[in-house]
Amino acid sequence: MTLLKSLTTALICSVAPTVLTAQVVELRSSDNFISVEGEIIGFNGTMVTIQSTVGPVSVPASGVVCYGAGCTETLATNTFGLTADDFAGVVDETQADSAAAADILSISFGVPSYEAAYRSLSGAFAVAGKTDTSVEIDGAGTLTLADAAGDAQATLSIAAPDQDGDIALVTTSLAGSAEQEYVGPSGWALAAAPRQQMIGLRAFAVVTATDVGVDAITMDDLAGIYAGEITNWAQIGGADLTVLPLQLPMTSEVRDEFIAVVMAPAGKAIADNVLTMADEASIAAAISGFAGSISVVNVGNAGSARVLPVAGPCGIAVAPTDFNIVSGDYPLVGPVVARFDMPAATSLPAEVFDFATSKAVQDLLARDSFIVHAARVQAPVDRNIRLTALLTANPAPEERPVAARMFQTLSEAERLTPTMSGGPASGAEGAWNRAMMHNLATVLAQPEYAGRQVIFAGFGDSEAGALDAVDRSAGAAAAMAAAFSAFAPTVLAANGLTVTSTGFGGVSRTTCYEGHVAGPAHSRIEVWVK
Repeated sequence: MTLLKSLTTALICSVAPTVLTAQVVELRSSDNFISVEGEIIGFNGTMVTIQSTVGPVSVPASGVVCYGAGCTETLATNTFGLTADDFAGVVDETQADSAAAADILSISFGVPSYEAAYRSLSGAFAVAGKTDTSVEIDGAGTLTLADAAGDAQATLSIAAPDQDGDIALVTTSLAGSAEQEYVGPSGWALAAAPRQQMIGLRAFAVVTATDVGVDAITMDDLAGIYAGEITNWAQIGGADLTVLPLQLPMTSEVRDEFIAVVMAPAGKAIADNVLTMADEASIAAAISGFAGSISVVNVGNAGSARVLPVAGPCGIAVAPTDFNIVSGDYPLVGPVVARFDMPAATSLPAEVFDFATSKAVQDLLARDSFIVHAARVQAPVDRNIRLTALLTANPAPEERPVAARMFQTLSEAERLTPTMSGGPASGAEGAWNRAMMHNLATVLAQPEYAGRQVIFAGFGDSEAGALDAVDRSAGAAAAMAAAFSAFAPTVLAANGLTVTSTGFGGVSRTTCYEGHVAGPAHSRIEVWVK
């Protein structure tokens, strides 16, 4: 078990010990996946408490290295018995200057076209004119990075085709389950060396013949069809007609992505007898002529074929509109992430992959069937349909005041696409959330948002019932708002923005979301502005 999985982060509710003269330090986990800066304010013999930008945080001293001159000064003057032996290590400024942190990392690709995407990203990063990091790139695609102070350096090279890299660019899924990597939003938002980062977004469409008798399909049923478990449309409420699934060849990247997004999270494999067609264009053009047929293609290649909305486990069917795809409300999306299989010692690789959210890189990736996931505003008609439904719905008695409050709070607001999962998160969820925060910070920096109110609105469920879901979603939204305030303080201050949060539980949810990490409740955080 890694340190990250055992590291406990908690707000300190008791009275803190006498605060020392401010000595800022950095506490970094031994695997470099957790980094928090601030002043050490307490030690109870096991847990060291640091006053961070998001409040007091406690971590086991034996699992972190203390960096900076403030470490030795704190150890020399503290009144709570903290010694150098309590830490996993102590590095003062003299030691740090004598041996700069360095990364020598290689990058491999889950599908061949991701190499082109990475080259677009690295090339754009190299010419972006960053002032705090020197960047060189050679013809082989090797990036050489160094910070302005000379304290950190990194080399990112492309791995040989038959080798696994220290970093892998792969398709992931927001469905299914995965191990927890982050306790809460501050972990992925403020991490200097996150485990995964999103570089691009793919989306897929379910196309069918017109005679199948269903108007939508769930992710689970889609997996069941391709696994050969659902063989007649009547099994899922459709026509009494044999299901004819069509797939792309084994050499198709879309087929690989479909497996990663749909089949793998469901724990299923494509059946051997699924009919294969040559390409997406052939499927889109011919599917209406095959009785009972169904296939999955890149959303941009569906053509005039009939496209089904897709639902998660709660049954809310979502159409693949531009807004729904970029917000993640539509479940059949495949984020492409940089997965760090070798921990980074510096923050320099993270700078490169965070740059993937920039307009320059998104425009380049759009040429290769990636979705531009920059923040955008929901169409007023769609917002109005959702909010008007609150006035005609018949919620449970305990949810009626919540529905009224939601209408009052959001009726004059507009929803932006950045939408995040609250609470404990997997590496993939953290990658999605971090990209969404970058997108949010970029759009809120625009002059038209000056002086406006940013509302983090939580939605979700709870095993303890509707009111607990409201409370938990409100707590998740508050944590997200605090993380964004720490993530983009300059944007908030420069544009005079006010950040608030609220929770609506299960009222007027737009999609199903169970989260990767098992727990009694799950929350999605929408962003509204007024």
